[in-house]
Amino acid sequence: MSAPQLNVSAVIADYQLMRGQLKLPDETIIPALCAKYGVTKEVLTQYVGERTVPSQPPPQTPNVFTLPQSPVLNPTPTMTQPAYVPVAPPAPQSTPQQVVPQVPSQSAPPSVGISPPLNMTPEVMNFLSDMSLKLNRSVPELQAELVKIINEHRCSFQGALHVLKSRLASRSTGTEVDVVGRIITIDGPRNFIRKKDQTKGVSGTITWLLMYNGQLITANMPCWDELSQILHMKDQEGKNLLFWGYCYQFRAGIAPPNPKAASQVYRLYFLPEKTRFTKIADHRTSVQGLPTMDEFIKMVAQNGGVHKLDDAKQVLNESPPEGIFAGYVGDRVYRRDDQSFAGIRLSDDSVETPVMVWISGRLAEDFGGDSIPIGARVVVIARVSQSTQTGDLALNAVAIYSYE
Repeated sequence: MSAPQLNVSAVIADYQLMRGQLKLPDETIIPALCAKYGVTKEVLTQYVGERTVPSQPPPQTPNVFTLPQSPVLNPTPTMTQPAYVPVAPPAPQSTPQQVVPQVPSQSAPPSVGISPPLNMTPEVMNFLSDMSLKLNRSVPELQAELVKIINEHRCSFQGALHVLKSRLASRSTGTEVDVVGRIITIDGPRNFIRKKDQTKGVSGTITWLLMYNGQLITANMPCWDELSQILHMKDQEGKNLLFWGYCYQFRAGIAPPNPKAASQVYRLYFLPEKTRFTKIADHRTSVQGLPTMDEFIKMVAQNGGVHKLDDAKQVLNESPPEGIFAGYVGDRVYRRDDQSFAGIRLSDDSVETPVMVWISGRLAEDFGGDSIPIGARVVVIARVSQSTQTGDLALNAVAIYSYE
């Protein structure tokens, strides 16, 4: 069987950079290149090994690119990745066509302005080890990605590290856990246009109430683009599976809040191959330490978390401009063009003019028309906005519950 087609020049260039400049051993380099190019060790070692390392005079000063010796930080192969033993290249055949391709002189990567010397500090290795566990990728793979970033962007080692951090942050799915959660809000789906490239996108977010590590917390689950289909998953009766106030058991990734952020909300990640929602209780039933929706709203109110409508002016200046508001439904509002349901007007003793509450997405589907009784007292979880033309404040609802 013939060996897989490889860009041999690129393979050797990567090997020389990792061995010559990064000073990595073969037992680290070979698995990383195998993962990068999708070939076996047997194929790869036909082209790289000790013989491809450029001859260099012995270093006159100690090498600062010394990997820490801690078992946690040392990027040596795992038990499933046996140590690589260099294999001698195959003997050349009698026919010239079968000789191993030679590297053109221009194939070696030019200097990319790496800040000499490279210093793989314990902090960097801690970061790579942590990302290795979170993303289920080996440390050598992440080191190979660092090398690739240096080659592609002609940046320094520190610059490449920050590029890698940015990329890995978008791929993280937190720690996998089995949880029971109650849906507090469903925001979306909403269509939008990306300013960067004018492509269309769909946004959505589900906010959950969870009992996690013995504490009652809230967590946001982003449902963007393809994941927005989650918002319209159906149950056996053909109805929307996920519903306001209901409890579900499921598996997901979870990450703690950013300690520097104003809002201390956890993040949940939908795992396409693992997350399956099982409905276990409605909004009136307490389960596994989770209060009912009525109990939860009363808890928030006792802590001063339910606002008068006049407080919207203050909430508008907060980050994010979101809050829970109580009031009475004064009227339903319909669009002039197609007479579709648009929202409600909400009033209380703190305002003279009723506040417009816009309702869209799943909320409009499930609570549009006559579903919200006129004269009823409700709480609205919403984002506050202000009209650029009139200056009037409005609430963009993501949940509505009765409030007695």
